[in-house]
Amino acid sequence: MFKKALLGLLVATFAAGLVYGAGPVFGGGEDGLEKADAARQKHTATILAKPGVVAVAVGFNPAGEAAVKVYTEDAEVPGIPGELDGVPVHKQVSGKIMAVAPSAATATALTTTDRWARPVPIGVSTGHPDITACTIGARLTDGSAVYALSNNHCYARTNDADIGDAVIQPGTYDGGSSPGDDIGNLHDYEPLIFGNFGKCLMRGKQCNYMDAAIAATTTNDLGNATPGDGYGTPDPSVALATVGMEVKKYGRTTIETHGLVDSINASVRVSYDSGTATFVEQIIITPGGFSAGGDSGSLIVSEDGNNPVALLFAGSSTVTIGSPIGLILERFNVTIDGGSGGSTSPTPTPTPTPQPPPGITVNPTTGLVTSESGGQDTFTVVLDAQPLNDVRIDLSSSNTDEGTVAPNVLTFTADDWDTPQTVTVTGVEDDGTVDGDVDYMINTSAANSADADYNGMASDDVSVTNTDNDSIAGADDMGIFDISWNSKKRNLAFTVNVRQDSDAGGFLTVDDSPVELAHVLATLAHDANGDGIFDCSADSGDTCWSNFGGDTNNDGNVTFKLVGGAPLGDYQAEVTGLTHGTYTWVQGLDVVNPSTFTR
Repeated sequence: MFKKALLGLLVATFAAGLVYGAGPVFGGGEDGLEKADAARQKHTATILAKPGVVAVAVGFNPAGEAAVKVYTEDAEVPGIPGELDGVPVHKQVSGKIMAVAPSAATATALTTTDRWARPVPIGVSTGHPDITACTIGARLTDGSAVYALSNNHCYARTNDADIGDAVIQPGTYDGGSSPGDDIGNLHDYEPLIFGNFGKCLMRGKQCNYMDAAIAATTTNDLGNATPGDGYGTPDPSVALATVGMEVKKYGRTTIETHGLVDSINASVRVSYDSGTATFVEQIIITPGGFSAGGDSGSLIVSEDGNNPVALLFAGSSTVTIGSPIGLILERFNVTIDGGSGGSTSPTPTPTPTPQPPPGITVNPTTGLVTSESGGQDTFTVVLDAQPLNDVRIDLSSSNTDEGTVAPNVLTFTADDWDTPQTVTVTGVEDDGTVDGDVDYMINTSAANSADADYNGMASDDVSVTNTDNDSIAGADDMGIFDISWNSKKRNLAFTVNVRQDSDAGGFLTVDDSPVELAHVLATLAHDANGDGIFDCSADSGDTCWSNFGGDTNNDGNVTFKLVGGAPLGDYQAEVTGLTHGTYTWVQGLDVVNPSTFTR
């Protein structure tokens, strides 16, 4: 399928013979239209998808400002913004744009609908025998053979004709028939693509750039000039269309008419009997009387110089649509077989604006951190290219005990596909469970869409770490695990064992770690009066020793001794002080304190 890049915004001269079009070029300067065209490219698909919008192009608004021009079927079409990316938008009622056949009301020019003596002029009635009537646009040549130029829907019956089918003058509507009125045979045509709106404007695929066909003929059957009341012979040198350029055409129905290029780089939805076809990079011409049904196929030329500009193929009551003639000549590898001007220069091929392929971008996909205290982190999701239909992506957490995700469903439309959607991940509290930092994933489902390019498309999952806000309860606490005794002769010793609550169980066991270098202070009391009470007050009659102190060894033990002066009776040892450089004495952890012993 033939494809072509954007039209140049400025009239330029290419090699020998290509001339400048008449009339104003921009009025507002090149920069204004370039900015407007950038906005047009970005937003055409969204705007043209609105019901009642038939074309989006670049031109000037009534204030003379470069603008995005939006053509509508009527004045009541809603939802057209006042500007796009800082560029004014001008809404213009064009009516429905159609590739139309002539009717009795338009068949007014008898000379152009008559059967002409061979060689017939250009600009008169023609067509495939099975259509009504159109216009011969020009005589073309590839250097040896010659061809008649018109539209696909005129010579190729909107894709339904066979190569070699007859082409007649005049058209059937005007009384022509085959074989008596044959002037040639269908040689080639550019197929029309219908129902291509989304694929074309959102993917850059399956776009229509022209409605064109050529028929093999001879110089005995076809001339290269209009009838005597027309502009004459077109020059071989092509001119690029510019906004405000003065143009004219000679056609079967409205004869010679004059107009202005209203806008360029137009994306247009054209109605045919077979359906609707989306065209890009088209030229829109005003006023409405520039063409009518049956003028399809007319060659549009510059007002000064008769330089070919476009091939007329559709219109409404207010506008005419033409395809750039340079693209058509390049497609069929021919030139205008015209007057004495320079040879037709090759149409420049600008670098096309690349269309990004469909894709889903998730950013970032790593490094997210949440916390058990409800700490949050975010990532974004965005589509890489405009979808034909809504695209849905479901999100879920791989571990809802560690983190949740919101929203859990993302939907992208043709209007907001390029706006990143923010997803928030929130850490979950685990009620004091000490589990350390935990990694988990935010999983993205395969996309769900009626757009075949997006449906089933995978996107990146996101890795997250949920940090633990729980310290190991009691891990920094210590207590008295045991006080053991040893007695021999008149000697008495007691050993204090200190342990850390290392398993955070809230109590001490033999499995808990001993504490080294804990400083222990202890008191030893003897129930000297035998009343069963250990009382270290001055008048109690009991004997007390309060000067014990020392540090635990690596087994958590420190031993205190009473040597040579331990009478028989009951004793009590009590730890009165316990300190350490790291751990804290929690008396609630003590398994035993004080401890008693009978000697």
